[in-house]
Amino acid sequence: TPSWSPDGARIATIVFGREGGIHNRVAIVDAKTAAVERIGPRWQALNEVAWLPDGSGLVLAGVAEDGGIVNQLWMMSYPRGDVARITNDFNNYAGVTLTADGKALATAQSNRISNAWSVPGRGTGTPKQLTFVNGSEGAPFSVTALPQGGAVYVATQGDDANIFAIGADGRTRPLTSGR
Repeated sequence: TPSWSPDGARIATIVFGREGGIHNRVAIVDAKTAAVERIGPRWQALNEVAWLPDGSGLVLAGVAEDGGIVNQLWMMSYPRGDVARITNDFNNYAGVTLTADGKALATAQSNRISNAWSVPGRGTGTPKQLTFVNGSEGAPFSVTALPQGGAVYVATQGDDANIFAIGADGRTRPLTSGR
């Protein structure tokens, strides 16, 4: 969603780029001339921007290009484009808006709880829960069954996503570490 600057002179929006890899950027469009200026770093994903009431910067929801798998809230100065993180947790933030006086911010926060399960041959038999996660940290988001039983899955650990194997015996071991 585009966001008008408090003085009505500029519009902040998100643009999609391909140079040097697929990414998002914050773009500032001059309302009179339609000149476009990209500010700040490149992002893996951005989903919304909102101007601060004094026009000194923007609040945005996005995933930094250098890591992370969930949208966090960020402050970006204008016109320099310096970035500071507002949130630092396992939740996902979608959208952002500010009150006219800038004293309150609204966003939609969500978190994922997921576990890996197996179902024996052609849906017959009793499903077996393979992972026991009670929050988004360590939650599997991609699972592949192994022919001998068990599975390989991808799960979050902080800002990283790692690959794990879980055997038919229920033991889990990491296959990767880090990004």
